[in-house]
Parts: sequence; C-alpha cells; structure tokens
Amino acid sequence: MNDNESEINGNENENYKNKRKQKEDLSSIIERRNKYLLKFFRLLDLPIIIIGDENSPAMIYNNEIVINAYVHNFELRFTDSPVSKNIIYSVKLNENPRFDKNRVLLCLSEYKARPVYRVCLKTNPVLYLSGYNFLNKDERLGRYPVFSAYNPKIYFTEDKVKEITAELNMDGYQSLYV
Repeated sequence: MNDNESEINGNENENYKNKRKQKEDLSSIIERRNKYLLKFFRLLDLPIIIIGDENSPAMIYNNEIVINAYVHNFELRFTDSPVSKNIIYSVKLNENPRFDKNRVLLCLSEYKARPVYRVCLKTNPVLYLSGYNFLNKDERLGRYPVFSAYNPKIYFTEDKVKEITAELNMDGYQSLYV
C-alpha cells in the first residue's frame, strides 16, 4: 500500500466521522426545537401532542384535528388550510417566544383543519386503542390490542380507522371509531 491510498482511506474515515457528528448535532437541534414547540403550546394552555416524523411533526390538537401549521427551522408557521403553504401567522420558537394569543386562537378556530380518528371500545368509561402487544415480540406473533383511557393511537385517514375497527369487531371486540 502506498502513501496515497492510506491518505484517501484516512480522509474517507474522517468524512464518515464528520457526517456522523453532524447527524448527532442535527438530532439534538431537532429535539430542542420540538421541546420549544411543546412549550409554546403549553404557554397557550392548549392540549397538543406532536407525532410522526420528528423533523416535520404533525401537531394534534385535543386528539381531534391536525393543526394547520408546520415548523421550519425554529419558526412555527400557521397556514390557512391543511395543504397550503400560505402563511397567515408565524412564531419564532425559543425559550421565551413572543406571540399574540388571540391570533393563534383565531388560526385554530377560523380555518378548516384536517380531522384525525381514534378507535374505541363501546364501554363506559371509554377506552381507546393505544397500541398492540405480542405474545412473541421478537417474531411479532400473537398480536393483541391494548386499550387505555389515555394516549389513543391516532389515524389520519377514515379508511384506515374503518379497517382497524372492522378487524377488531371480527375478533370479537365491540369497537367503533371517533
């Protein structure tokens, strides 16, 4: 092996280390941004959860709708519809965000949002499908549903929730979707 080969291999190894460090840095930035996002909604006293891709999370309000908003870097951008990029209000996410609460509430009430769906049992109290367990977790065999009063599994399409409800009803559960 000559000196040029070891130099090239060494540079490739350094590039790999740099890319790995950048990815770690990016994930810590996204984690901090999402922490600010949740803090913002807590300041408004709004029950929000974020789900899905941590880089572009869906913001679910009251387990009922997807908020017409997206995050870009550290800016929360409210839009006029679920598919629009037409920004009607934006907030810089940081430790102490500056915002107009009435404008945010207007964004939530004024513009039609996309609904989300949940599966529940016909029981009192209402129990929601919150996930699945398996008799054999390694091979994912013997799947059975888990129901709870909190943290329901969220579905974005009515077709999918109908499918899940039908499967549960065929298995002997008395379920419906809301």
